[in-house]
Amino acid sequence: GAAVISEEPSHLIGPTPPTTDHKAHAEFMKKHAEYYRNMEVYEQSLAKQYGNEGNTDLKTKHEALASHDRAIASEYEPRN
Repeated sequence: GAAVISEEPSHLIGPTPPTTDHKAHAEFMKKHAEYYRNMEVYEQSLAKQYGNEGNTDLKTKHEALASHDRAIASEYEPRN
């Protein structure tokens, strides 16, 4: 089974670099995407845990948070 993540990923990304610094900006966006992907996994693990405990309200809440995080992550991921 999937590992249960016990703690929320940290969000120490720092200030937005200027868009003129393409390398720094790309790195910044990548870190944001990774953070939200990690948050998605974290929320899914909470949803699973609550589901196993029979707490459907919290399961639904954390599934919604996970899909929200997934949407945000995709905003930060590069467009091809």
